[in-house]
Amino acid sequence: MKDLEHLLKFDFQQFYETRKNLDSACFSQCTEAIFFELYDEDRKITICEPGKGTASYINKSCHQVTLVEFDRFVNDVRLESKRCDGIIYTDTIFTLNELRTSENNNRNKRIPKAIKQLEITLLLISQVPSIMFFINKRVKRECLIFIKKPKSPAQEINAIVAFNRNQIETEGIMPNSVLSHYGFILRRIDYPNPYQIS
Repeated sequence: MKDLEHLLKFDFQQFYETRKNLDSACFSQCTEAIFFELYDEDRKITICEPGKGTASYINKSCHQVTLVEFDRFVNDVRLESKRCDGIIYTDTIFTLNELRTSENNNRNKRIPKAIKQLEITLLLISQVPSIMFFINKRVKRECLIFIKKPKSPAQEINAIVAFNRNQIETEGIMPNSVLSHYGFILRRIDYPNPYQIS
């Protein structure tokens, strides 16, 4: 079976009639590390060592994990569309990943934007039959929003502050009918908590 980068370069471009020659471009990185992170800067998302990124992963079984820089790919083919930062997949999982760094006071405003980017990305790639076939071969399909709070002086959290937190501030599974229609779960993860690749 062709890998996702090949399907994007050829099938995706043919479907959307972008026709940009990307034969020599590389949008994928692989790792089998047990612990790794993703770092995002200026439309370039890379695999990095723990403690250096915005999204954290645990790969206990040392699966071959592939990262596709989807944001950079869409930018390079000059397709005007919102999109997620990157796609992570193995033989059994497929995840769309949106990485955010956010202050406490604007965190809730950024989550709806991140969700919209994930929804549009899934709608965009699901229109290409070969890519949808590739996705459906994976039993675990999730859209992940990683939130990293910038480093700042320690903030005291008392019981009243904790009690009054809005529900959107807590991590975990979030309902979403658009994504679930395609068999995807929407999950929010607060860095440095990791996503477990199983």
